[in-house]
Amino acid sequence: MTQRERQILRLIEKDPMRKVKPIKAEAKQVDFLTPEQAKVFLAALDNAPLRWRCMMTILILEGLRRGEVVGLQWSDIDFEKCTVKISKNVAYKVGKNGKPYQVYTPKNLTSNRTLHLPPTIFSELENYRAWQIENTKSQNFIFGAEDPLPPTSIERHLTNAAKKAGVKRIRIHDLRHSCASVLIHKGVTIVAVSKHLGHKTVKQTLDTYAHL
Repeated sequence: MTQRERQILRLIEKDPMRKVKPIKAEAKQVDFLTPEQAKVFLAALDNAPLRWRCMMTILILEGLRRGEVVGLQWSDIDFEKCTVKISKNVAYKVGKNGKPYQVYTPKNLTSNRTLHLPPTIFSELENYRAWQIENTKSQNFIFGAEDPLPPTSIERHLTNAAKKAGVKRIRIHDLRHSCASVLIHKGVTIVAVSKHLGHKTVKQTLDTYAHL
């Protein structure tokens, strides 16, 4: 072996990148209910407890993120205009107050938005508010009380709702994808869908839902 070959061999042996494994690109999976499945899912909520019926209906019709829906307070609801204001996001991690969650304002300005709700939902919300006042000591959060609902509780009731409806079990965030599916199916423009979901850019919406 020549001196030159020995030098090259030493360089190869000392190469810090030789143990780095190549990064495999993972396809982004978006699961959702079709418009037909969404109808069945909503119909099956008729016999669900009032709290869960209101929450699941808002999730699938309005496409809120999990942190957005659990962060809702009654001051965010305008019963006269039939609107809901999205201005908070709950993250499940220990906060400075020692509670297992923190309330943030959305990072993106586009996530701060006001959405119109069907009047039928407001009728349900009024009934639910009356129930909450009668049965809980605090009405700090709409879907909760003093504190927002824990994610495990939401997941459990979502599983039960999907089972009763006879549709596939999906994640909470997939209800947001289902909302986008329904809107696109109805012919709503991608710009309007992007604003409704609170995406940062229209490109983000296109990248996520181009297959729809």
